[in-house]
This record gives sequence, structure tokens and C-alpha cells, in this order.
Amino acid sequence: MSSKSLLLSKIITIVIGLFICANNVNAQKITYYKDVAPIIQNKCQSCHRPGESAPFSLLTYEDVAKRGSFIKKVTQSGYMPPWKPDNHYRLFKNDRSLTNEEKLTIAKWVDAKMPMGNISETPKTAVKTFIEGTQYSRKPDLVLQTIKPFKVIGDNKERFIVFKIPFNIGAENNVEAMEFFSSNKKVIHHANFAIHPVADDIEINQGADFLNLTEDDRTKYSQYFPFKKTMTYYGGWIPGTSYESYPNNFGWVMPKRGVILLTIHYAPVSKDEESISGINFFFKKHQ
Repeated sequence: MSSKSLLLSKIITIVIGLFICANNVNAQKITYYKDVAPIIQNKCQSCHRPGESAPFSLLTYEDVAKRGSFIKKVTQSGYMPPWKPDNHYRLFKNDRSLTNEEKLTIAKWVDAKMPMGNISETPKTAVKTFIEGTQYSRKPDLVLQTIKPFKVIGDNKERFIVFKIPFNIGAENNVEAMEFFSSNKKVIHHANFAIHPVADDIEINQGADFLNLTEDDRTKYSQYFPFKKTMTYYGGWIPGTSYESYPNNFGWVMPKRGVILLTIHYAPVSKDEESISGINFFFKKHQ
């Protein structure tokens, strides 16, 4: 082989090597759609979307990119997503916490100036879809809610309000899942609710629709005593929580008639707000 041919061969080899290296670099490049979107969709969007408790949405590239540095900070510190259990002690099926790999992916993406990538790169199997009005996998079978919106006064004072929600659904049902919902979770610090079955000889519509435990006479709560002889279920909600579901052959029975006493702690707000709240029920298809 002549020296010219040998030189040409070396040049071709070098060019091919550089091409392969460039392809490898591009293949390893972290982008929003390929790497970050699946994390945001599965660990963040359940709260960061319209109608939920988070203060802003994270549904699009633009939503995430404009808060990239902030997201990196709160995910690296473990402040977000909110997850109190110690994963070194127990593992949970509904774990919302980020793995170390997911935290590193977000950090590297932000440090690389948050490249968008191509939407076609999004792993289809990793995408989580949401149904409006619920965090569960289907629409509720029964929705029980307050009869009208409650006005939260914007005077920067917190309030505890108890709502009475009577129900008569005709038959008992085995509960597959249930969840608290509100049209304005941003004004709610937390909520608790008790489901009381009520005998037919007790009028479930008696008493006030709600009581203000902060500013009203608390002795008025006695008007709810006739409903509280027994209790089927007691639950609650704080920002970051979702639904409660049960495996096969496990759960509880929703009574056919009764009253839900829903206590909501409204956080201080600086302007008047409204919210209508209640409980979504999902019943087992096979009783």
C-alpha cells in the first residue's frame, strides 16, 4: 500500500471514529422529552395540574423549563415530591419519592441548559394519563359533595368548618377506592371526614349544612350527635396525598344511608376564594 493510500485509510478511520463518538454523545444527551418528562409525569403532575393543590402546573416543557433551577433545588434536597416515609425502613406501592438516578437526571438536564429534545422520544410506556376531577384510574361511581360552594374570606385568618353531607344511595356497596376532592385545594390546609351510617328513623337532612368551629358557638355541634352513633370509615387529606385503594377481598362497605361529616381546615388567604369539596367513591364491580 502506498503512503498516500495509507494516509487516506487513516483519515477515513479517524472520521468514522469521530462520527461514532458524536452519535454516542448525542445518544447519551439528556433531553426533556426522553428523560425528564417521564419523571415529571409520574412523580409530579398528579399535584402540579389544574384543580390540584400545587401552586403551578408542570404539564409542558415550558412549564418545567422556566422553573428548572428551582425544580433542581427542591428535588435535590428531597423537599419535593412530598414523601414522609423512610424508604430505608419500608417500601410502599404508591411511593412518590425520586430515586437517586431520577434526581441526577433532573440535575444534569438543568445544568445542560434544559434541552427540549423531540416529543417523539417520550417513552410511551412511562406516560401517566389523568382524568379530570380525580387522581384514580377511572371516573368515580359516586360523588358526594357540599350542596354549594363555601366562601373563604380573604382576611388572612384560618378557619375550621364542618360540613354535613347526607346521602341515601339505596344499597350498600363494596368500596374499591375513595378520595377527597375540592375545586380549590390551594386554600385547604388539610381535611378529615367521617362516614356515619344512619338508621331510617333519624332524619339525615336535619341540622345546619355547615358549622364554623372557629368563630361560631361550638355547642351547636350537638345537632350532629344523632348521626354519630356509629362510624363506618374515617379518613383525611393533606396536600400531596391522592386516593386510597384496596386489593381484592379487602376493603370496607359503604352504607346505603347516612351522613358524611367533613371537617376542613382552611388556610389563611389574602383574597376571597370559593371551594366546593366532597368525596369520590369507586365501587368494586364484583360484589
